[in-house]
Amino acid sequence: MKRNLIVVAIALTWLVLTGFKDASVEEIKTLTETFAGSYIKDFLKIAYVDLEEAVITVPQVKEMMENLDGWLKEKQAVINEKEKRIKEIEEMYKKQEMILSDSAKEQKRKEFQEELQEYQKVAMKFDDELGVKKKALRDLQFATVEKMKGVVKEMGSTEKYILILQQPKGSILYSTDNVVDITSKVVELYNKRYSRSKGSKK
Repeated sequence: MKRNLIVVAIALTWLVLTGFKDASVEEIKTLTETFAGSYIKDFLKIAYVDLEEAVITVPQVKEMMENLDGWLKEKQAVINEKEKRIKEIEEMYKKQEMILSDSAKEQKRKEFQEELQEYQKVAMKFDDELGVKKKALRDLQFATVEKMKGVVKEMGSTEKYILILQQPKGSILYSTDNVVDITSKVVELYNKRYSRSKGSKK
């Protein structure tokens, strides 16, 4: 790195002593900034990737998340309906308790217990299935991140980046023009590499 900077300094000095002998201080300053800026852009390439954002835009992950969301809404509707039914039975029993015969009361209690047991059974099954689906989503996200890290390394090597940072969304408050966000490029390359249409294993 020091050697490269020395080369830049020598080149600038040579330009000043030859072609820019009569240049003003401001002209020399402008030349130096332009030359140094070009050097930084070409040889000190730095980028960052928001892996959290990248992962959720991958089609396979996005599809699984949407399916899980739809499944949750469907199951929650069933549970809500059963909760509503239990509440209705309980309220009806309280209203009619004083006028019901003992056998009618027993029948209402039995009906309530049956509904409650059915609700608990459905709720437990829902929790079990939700745990399985969430684990499957986490596993897919983890596998996607690992593959994506490989894509980032490949891109870093191919495009000659000296540093690629992993950044959560919104954490970078300021950066110069030579520090670029390559998240979308990483996702694009990932999708090409692991596209379903190419028959890749997921």
